[in-house]
Amino acid sequence: MANLRYRLFKKLMQHPWLKTQGNRTIVVLVLILMAVMGLSVVGDYRERAEVSACKAQDGIPIYRTKVQETPDWQGNVIFQQDYKAFDYCDER
Repeated sequence: MANLRYRLFKKLMQHPWLKTQGNRTIVVLVLILMAVMGLSVVGDYRERAEVSACKAQDGIPIYRTKVQETPDWQGNVIFQQDYKAFDYCDER
């Protein structure tokens, strides 16, 4: 089994896009970026589905304000962003 993995790895490394370290780095960064974007889409879809389900039950979606802080290299907050996030469904 290990021999098969080694042969597949060697064959994969012969691909033109993976011949140099720079190209491999770019491919890995693109794959990470695409994974983050995909997970973001799934999370957004899940939140919209919860809000839609709440409205379908004649409930009122309740949002809470969240604060996202961006620190600089010393740990001081240089940027704050307030945004609303779905919290729960108020069923009356």
